[in-house]
Amino acid sequence: MRLKKSIRFSHKLPHDDPLDLRILQKLLSFELNERPTVEEGLVLTLVEYFKGVAKKETIYELSKRSLCSTCHQAGVRV
Repeated sequence: MRLKKSIRFSHKLPHDDPLDLRILQKLLSFELNERPTVEEGLVLTLVEYFKGVAKKETIYELSKRSLCSTCHQAGVRV
C-alpha cells in the first residue's frame, strides 16, 4: 500500500474545536495499539468536554444553576 502525505485535521476542518480534533485524531489512528478502547474514548470525550466547560464556568456555578432551575421548575425558592 502506498503511503500518502498526511494532512492535519486542523487544516481540513479549521473552524472546529481543537479538542474535538485531537480526540478524532486519536480515534482514527492507523496503528491499532495507538487507538483508544471504547472506554478510553468515552473518558477522553468527557474529560475534554468538562475542561472546556470549566474554562467558561466553575463547577459551583454550574451546579448552582442546575439546582436553581430544578427548584424553580418544582416551585421551590432557593
